[in-house]
Amino acid sequence: MWHFAKLLIKDTTGLTDPVLHLLVGTVLYLGLALALRRPFLALAIVVTLQLTNEIIDLIENLNGAGLSGALEDTALTLIPAAMIALLLSELQKALFKLA
Repeated sequence: MWHFAKLLIKDTTGLTDPVLHLLVGTVLYLGLALALRRPFLALAIVVTLQLTNEIIDLIENLNGAGLSGALEDTALTLIPAAMIALLLSELQKALFKLA
């Protein structure tokens, strides 16, 4: 079912897997960071979801990408989110000092 949902999103949008990982990871992170107001908690949730997604992909092995594909997907999902988390954390510190 999870694989079917991912294929449906991919086919509907016409985007490639790398682009989807980049966009979904970033948008999900930004939404969580905005809602929770805790950059690293939001990042931890995105990390957990991404690792769960890749474990399911590795178990099902439907796309045949294997571990290298899982590592690439994880990097594309988490690197932008981690960079934004660091920026937001520093911004929060700077704003706290001004208050």
